[in-house]
Amino acid sequence: MKSTWFWRRNLTARLICSFLILSLLIVSLVGIIVYFQATQSLTRSVDDRLEAVATLKEDVLNNWVDDQTQNVVMIAGIPGIRKQSGILFSSTDTSPERKQAYAELSGFLPQLISRTTYTDELFIIDLNGTIAVSSDRTHEGRSVATDSYFLQGRSRTLATTIYPSTPDEKPAIFIVTPLFDMQGKRTGVLASRISLARIDRIILERSGLGRSGETYLVDQTHWIVSETPLIVNGTSLQFVQSEGIDAALRGKDGSGVYRNYAGIPVVGVYRWLDNQDVALLAEMSQDEAFAPARELALTILYTGIFLSVILAAGMYLLAHQITRPVLEIADAAARVTAGDLSRQAPVQTEDEVGLLAVAFNDMTRKLRQTLEGLETNLRELRERDEALQKSEHKYRTLVENIPQNIFQKDLNSVYVSCNENFAATLDPRSEDITGKTDLDLYPRELAEKYRADDKRVMTTGQAEEFVEQFVLNGKVRWINTIKTPVKDINGTITGIQGIFWDITDRKRAEEDLSKLYSELEQRVAERTAELQRTNKKLNLLHSITRHDINNQLTVIAGFMDILECKVHDPTLDEYFHTVSTAAKRIAGMIRFTGEYEKIGVNAPVWQNAFTLVNTAAKEVSLGKVMVKNDLPAGAEVFADQLIGKVFFNLMDNAVRYGGKITTIRFVVEESGDEHLIVCEDDGDGVLSDKKEKIFERGYGKNTGLGLALSREILSITGITIRETGKPDKGARFEMAVPKGAYRFMGRL
Repeated sequence: MKSTWFWRRNLTARLICSFLILSLLIVSLVGIIVYFQATQSLTRSVDDRLEAVATLKEDVLNNWVDDQTQNVVMIAGIPGIRKQSGILFSSTDTSPERKQAYAELSGFLPQLISRTTYTDELFIIDLNGTIAVSSDRTHEGRSVATDSYFLQGRSRTLATTIYPSTPDEKPAIFIVTPLFDMQGKRTGVLASRISLARIDRIILERSGLGRSGETYLVDQTHWIVSETPLIVNGTSLQFVQSEGIDAALRGKDGSGVYRNYAGIPVVGVYRWLDNQDVALLAEMSQDEAFAPARELALTILYTGIFLSVILAAGMYLLAHQITRPVLEIADAAARVTAGDLSRQAPVQTEDEVGLLAVAFNDMTRKLRQTLEGLETNLRELRERDEALQKSEHKYRTLVENIPQNIFQKDLNSVYVSCNENFAATLDPRSEDITGKTDLDLYPRELAEKYRADDKRVMTTGQAEEFVEQFVLNGKVRWINTIKTPVKDINGTITGIQGIFWDITDRKRAEEDLSKLYSELEQRVAERTAELQRTNKKLNLLHSITRHDINNQLTVIAGFMDILECKVHDPTLDEYFHTVSTAAKRIAGMIRFTGEYEKIGVNAPVWQNAFTLVNTAAKEVSLGKVMVKNDLPAGAEVFADQLIGKVFFNLMDNAVRYGGKITTIRFVVEESGDEHLIVCEDDGDGVLSDKKEKIFERGYGKNTGLGLALSREILSITGITIRETGKPDKGARFEMAVPKGAYRFMGRL
């Protein structure tokens, strides 16, 4: 009675028991067990076969490399090779003997190539690593001094591991041996470059590997070692990677099932070949290897299907009894689908079907609640859509009514939209531009330039502005363009937006103004030339006058010395000193006028401030004082050509009056629109009440003309100078260069 109740209450138990009794035990268990046992047996069999193939190919490969090594040693021992190589490397470059030896070796090496198989090149290397003679003349003179095969081949015979391919040569094995002359003296190295054609024949041969089996070599960089390209899906592969390849490259030998370099499931054997420094893999597709197990599984499947048909007839009678309440639930579901959410499914049993009916009714109730919420959300969405349409209308109204040309492009520089002004500029309709590219609208050269600008803006994420020419209807126009990246709500760049406008009239006005400036510059140049001619006449007069005055001062100084010697009256010493001092001051004033008259004679020019400091530092007697020139190397000032004297005077005064000074430093600072060229030191500094007096002519311990002259030189181009240092902290002279009189080299 209890079992009958359980049977009536549990629909899952009825279905599972009926199906398992009649089919699952017969089909599933037998099929699974047989398939896995057959697969394991086949895997062991295939592993054994692949191991045998890999061992055979490894042995054949090693034997072949040994044979090639013996051939190279034999060639190196040929008397003619030894004799001529000895002459070649012991004679001078221009000697007849050397030329004869080179000619014989050049003819002999190609003959040896023709008699050997799979040898691409034979060449002789001198002890400095330079290829002296080669069967391939294009390689003569090439240096291999740093190549490992040459460094080792100087002292012993060896066959290298497989060299990977280069842009000039295919992958190869190098066999090298020392070369001795007839007296047994080492003269060079004989090398043979062996192609991989024979290795391909050994490795790629499919004997014993079935329809899908293959063997191949892989070097440490995961590149296929073969002259024959590896084709997968029509594409040549060189870089390969798989579980077997990775294990072999780590030096492991083994086997397993995995996906090969092409993603195909295989049974594979892998091992590391120390002699060749490569991995050897032998693989067969699992599809071929497990075909017998699959055929057995299919046989079991067909048998199971036949039995399932028989079972279906028996289960039909049970299903009719089981599905009646399910059909009633389905009818209720159909009515709910039609919109009648008040429909309820009848609950007739207490088993799974009854639980399904209860769950269905609960779902219907929740659907009614969800529908009410959706209706509310729909009203909100409609309101948002209306607001969005109004916003879009405002945006389109703004875009269509501004005078500039506006457009948008996607990531591929395809036009997404534009305003009517842009369309009118190109003379089609705006909807005709959507979907086109610049190649459809502009000449190729201009279109490619625009696409390059688009790509740069989208790559950097920064807006850019361009002023460029634009050809419209055969006429050259100037436009000002701004391109900015367009981003979505996540900040991802989805395209660009551009705006441009015609500035042709402005450019033409600038060109007219430039022509006007040219005329003014010409007039200024002519006036400057007239002034220079006048200055030359005045300078000549001043020069003659200074010369005469200096001569008279020399006479005065001479007679004063004579009087001082003849008149030994101590009461007159003060008068002699006063006259001598006055003569020296007059001489200093004459020198000042000589320097002063040079100011403004020649037109100001752009001069490198960094170079001016270095030049002046070489002319000043600095002693132990160090000059630090921290001015930018490209800094230039527009100043009178005597500005070098300014830097000289600043350093000379610092050394003379700096006291404890050890360092003079030049730097540049920005101050508003001006640039300050600063000369500062760590000396005694200038007292506060002396900061302006030091620029007065005649002030100072010497002539007192240096700083006064410096201020005059700088003032020619509007540069001012002042002292802003602190007493006992050091002097600081600031030269304020106005805007337009300072620049970096190469930038106007």
